Amino acid sequence: MIPAITLGKAGEQVCYRVIKPAYAGTPLSGAGAARQGGRFNRPGQEALYLSTDEATALAEYKQDNPWRHITEN
Repeated sequence: MIPAITLGKAGEQVCYRVIKPAYAGTPLSGAGAARQGGRFNRPGQEALYLSTDEATALAEYKQDNPWRHITEN
């Protein structure tokens, strides 16, 4: 099961995010994305990758990181 994150003052939007167990204690932190960068953020820039459905959240989690070759050198 993928846990849901509710955003907004009245909880008007439910979003999903797949994260590694190591980050389960801080589900709203973008620190993991900042370490190596991601599809929509460069290394050093925090980001949350959210979806409005579980399938897209899982697909987002499985995406390759275009910045990986930069941080590995």
